[in-house]
Amino acid sequence: MLHTQFIQKLEKNYDNVFNYTGGQPSLRMVTSLAAQYTYVNRTYSGLEHQAMMDRMTSGESMFSIFHTYRGNSNLLYKIAAHLLLRGNAEEHVIQLKKKDEILAECGFRSSPYRLVSAFFVKDTAHGVRAKKLYDEMNKFHPILTRKSDFPFAILLTANNDDSIALRAETMNRYFRKLCELGFSSGDALQTLTQILALFDVHYNEELVYYVAQLKTELENRGVHVKRVHYPYIGMLALTATKLQLIEEIVKLEKQLQHSKATKGVRELALVLAIQYLVRDYQDAQHAVNSTTFTSWLELFQFSEFFLYISFDIANGLTDLFDIDLNF
Repeated sequence: MLHTQFIQKLEKNYDNVFNYTGGQPSLRMVTSLAAQYTYVNRTYSGLEHQAMMDRMTSGESMFSIFHTYRGNSNLLYKIAAHLLLRGNAEEHVIQLKKKDEILAECGFRSSPYRLVSAFFVKDTAHGVRAKKLYDEMNKFHPILTRKSDFPFAILLTANNDDSIALRAETMNRYFRKLCELGFSSGDALQTLTQILALFDVHYNEELVYYVAQLKTELENRGVHVKRVHYPYIGMLALTATKLQLIEEIVKLEKQLQHSKATKGVRELALVLAIQYLVRDYQDAQHAVNSTTFTSWLELFQFSEFFLYISFDIANGLTDLFDIDLNF
């Protein structure tokens, strides 16, 4: 059976996470953490994870940046895992504090979204670009653009260019066209359009139709595509996914539907299948285009916090995040 080794590792990590946490704070978080470790071929250790979270909530001055979010268990779970998997946790926390201060100086308001954004901002100039893009996005979509878009503004402005206004306009054009093609309007669709503008600031109508085709191909093969899946379809589009890969994704999705790792959160089967196979595809392409590959690595790290779990799909993007949104 295809991808048996991946599923076995995923289920082992799922058991490790579940046995240690008792399924808390949610099954979605359990599955998310299990996948996060499995993608990088690591085995989850509850003791190691808890030790990191204890430091984050202690009185230790180095970890004071997390004290505001002590009650946000979902956020702390994800950040602790991120620090452990990257290594050199103390060094990363020191840098995180400095970068969070940069974002504050650039006009980003305090929130868990700013904290996570700090992992990905490079310097003050990057923060300034990101704030300009955020403001441009707000002009087009004042209702949809919120603190939850802080990290996307950071991701989209990693390169130093002067196309900020054009990028925002391009995302808006993608949004309107995809609505015409049957995609549900809302935050999840806005995230999809942000992903489509990641590598090319110019509007490409062929890409829009390609996204619609990918959605149709999945549905024709019995996959129930929900709004939580929209951003991942965008990832597929950026890889120039061929029909063969779609077939492989559908096969893996159906296997994962029967896995205990998605028990109670079956909508994640497609998310996991796409994440795993797109990573595998991009690994194979590394030697072909190292610059694009670096951007993909950033997107994968980014998506460990975002584009992941739906707590209530009907509410759109804010519910795609692995963090408690009551703040």
